[in-house]
Amino acid sequence: MPAAPADSALYRDLFADLDSARLFSDAAELRAMLLVAGALARVQGDLGLIPLQAAGFIERSAREVQLDPSAMAAETAKLGDPVPAFLAAFRKAAEAPDLMHYLQWGAQNHDLHATAQALRLRRVMDLWQARLEVLIAQGIKGLRDHQAKLSALRPEVEVVRLSGDNADLAAALAAALGLQAPSAEARGLAALAAWMAGVCGCLADDLASRAPLLRALSRQVTALSALITEPAQTASEARFAEWLALAQLAISTGRALALAVEIAAPQP
Repeated sequence: MPAAPADSALYRDLFADLDSARLFSDAAELRAMLLVAGALARVQGDLGLIPLQAAGFIERSAREVQLDPSAMAAETAKLGDPVPAFLAAFRKAAEAPDLMHYLQWGAQNHDLHATAQALRLRRVMDLWQARLEVLIAQGIKGLRDHQAKLSALRPEVEVVRLSGDNADLAAALAAALGLQAPSAEARGLAALAAWMAGVCGCLADDLASRAPLLRALSRQVTALSALITEPAQTASEARFAEWLALAQLAISTGRALALAVEIAAPQP
């Protein structure tokens, strides 16, 4: 068995939710970072922060280039951060160094990565919301509270991350990407991880007698969520814990919800 069940041709239909897993692939991550980089350039051009020619070129290139994640692996391992390798690969693929000089102008590596992640999490939560609605309609107990909590949490997760104090730029980027502007009140990933543990526990309590896998998924999600919710972490420790745990947390939560939908459906 591969280390990650979602990567196993034999076990993936048992343990993984392919709809969620697609949003945590290397291709999905790079595409999201390209979208953020292109949108950032466009709004910076509109605000006069970078030349319009460069802004337009970066935005077009972000839609067109194809990047190879395997070519970025060594640099990512060396630096502990995928963004420098991504930026270097993007600049090389675009083949216009003078214009690409303005790529990610004034933004930090974490800004790009975290905002791209928010884009993917938005799509994941859309998927979860749809499944929760089906389960609530089938009368599964306790899920209305979890649905309400997720709805309240989404604006705090689907947030642009942008260093500095340029509120106009942050608001413009949020509007371009369909995200929320930065907020000091946002609870972010720790609250989302706790929500995942809670909803999986609810499903296990109600449906494990019909699907024992739900209990195992709930235990896994609870254990993994602790890696993200642990408060006594440095920024680097929290970032690495997030990268280790978040994808599997989301995939297992998606699988728990999908399995619950399968077993709760009326029998013909």
